[in-house]
Amino acid sequence: MAEVSVEFIKGEKHLTWYSDDFTIIRHIKKLQENNPNDVIVVSEDDNSILVHVPISWFREPKPKVKREMTDEQREAARIRMSEVARSRHR
Repeated sequence: MAEVSVEFIKGEKHLTWYSDDFTIIRHIKKLQENNPNDVIVVSEDDNSILVHVPISWFREPKPKVKREMTDEQREAARIRMSEVARSRHR
């Protein structure tokens, strides 16, 4: 099972981000490539990575908004999305 951990300490300038999920590791490495001064690799091995990143990069998780829609609203949304998809393929 993959693990992702974020440690935030109030007053610090960075947060610590650990992962052994290969998708997250690839994402972190891409961030490091694009922001070498902001992503500091503390520890890395074949299966995990531990980095420090600026606290300003962190957003607290928010629950998804649950929307109650009638059948008519759902159909209208489906039609709008179909039109958007068609306009992109032109």
